[in-house]
Amino acid sequence: MAKSINYDIKVGVIGDAQLNKFQKSLDRINRSSKKTAKSIGLMSKSMTSMNAVAKSAATSMQLFVVALASREVINTLTQFEDLRTTLSTVEGSVDAGAAAFDNLNDLVQQTPFQIDALTNSFVKLRAAGLEATNEQLMLFSDIASVTTDRIGTLNAMTDLFARTTAGGLGLEDLNRLADRGIPVFTILEEKLGLARLEISKVGKTAEGTAVILEALSEGLEEKFGGASETAVNNLSV
Repeated sequence: MAKSINYDIKVGVIGDAQLNKFQKSLDRINRSSKKTAKSIGLMSKSMTSMNAVAKSAATSMQLFVVALASREVINTLTQFEDLRTTLSTVEGSVDAGAAAFDNLNDLVQQTPFQIDALTNSFVKLRAAGLEATNEQLMLFSDIASVTTDRIGTLNAMTDLFARTTAGGLGLEDLNRLADRGIPVFTILEEKLGLARLEISKVGKTAEGTAVILEALSEGLEEKFGGASETAVNNLSV
């Protein structure tokens, strides 16, 4: 009977020790859990702050884009107004200027140019007393479209025709085109049999200039007609 009692007491003591160890383990786990929860709470606060910063940055970017777009719209409207005013002066009335602007706005969709570039050519030609037809402007665009310096070539073509209405065709504007890869001298030699040095002599009179420009336009149309349509589909445009 005594052995049995001693055995029970021994077992009870061992159970208490194991229970104490288990309790301590639970305490450690509890403390660790609290630390983990605290860390998670800090991480949550940090993520909330980061989200707030991200939202603020996104809002700021949206405002910047809207402001930039608004500025571009205002600049475009201002530019259009200036172009209409210039065309009205050249054409002699507000209605005629508006009609010219609408026509150029439709025409420019077929070219790799902005409307201001085409309008500048139109104004130069009209100021020189030329009709400035859509066919002529499209020819200028076709020629300029095959060069790397499109604006420079467009201006050179415009100046060539605008400056020679009363004769006095020189080599300067032809050289500007030749420097940009346009074979103007080859075309004139093929069409009229004129060597480079003979062009100035023939171009001294209005009649001679008209013959040269007509032959040059014909040759350029044959070589570069339709180039604008190809250029419009380029990624750069």
